[in-house]
Amino acid sequence: MHATSLLRLLIVLAAGLASTAPATAQVEVPSVEDGYLPVPVVTIYTGDTITDALIEERQFPTAVRVRQAVVEGRAPLIGKIARRTLIAGKPIPINAVVEPMLVTRGVPAQAVFRSGGIFITTVALPVRSGSLGDYVQMRNMDSGQMIAGVVQADGTVLVGGGP
Repeated sequence: MHATSLLRLLIVLAAGLASTAPATAQVEVPSVEDGYLPVPVVTIYTGDTITDALIEERQFPTAVRVRQAVVEGRAPLIGKIARRTLIAGKPIPINAVVEPMLVTRGVPAQAVFRSGGIFITTVALPVRSGSLGDYVQMRNMDSGQMIAGVVQADGTVLVGGGP
């Protein structure tokens, strides 16, 4: 057989095999190594509150989580504040979000002292901002003395005493 005849025979055989082979659809199956991470739907700017509508989940290789410390769940983001601009479609670094500040430096806040049946409130100026559970120092506006306490969910500061 000549080389051209052999080539033609191979082409015919290959075409015949291709036509008898079952058609298989190409389905992209996610790798076991891949996972979903929350990303902003739109750019979120510094100081913006993160809501559920601003977040979606996209698939990323595990290497993204290994190389970067990123937020891995949607729920921990809701209600947090962006510390820096969060780019749409990019994973969110853990240190890029903070709890909302309930007490703001220099803005009068209510300081509460509770002990047993005693309940005393006063207005004080926080020396620094604080979020839920933070320990902050404040200057009592009546006496000028420094007091300290823990920021509560309602924005008050619990000073000494207890429930």
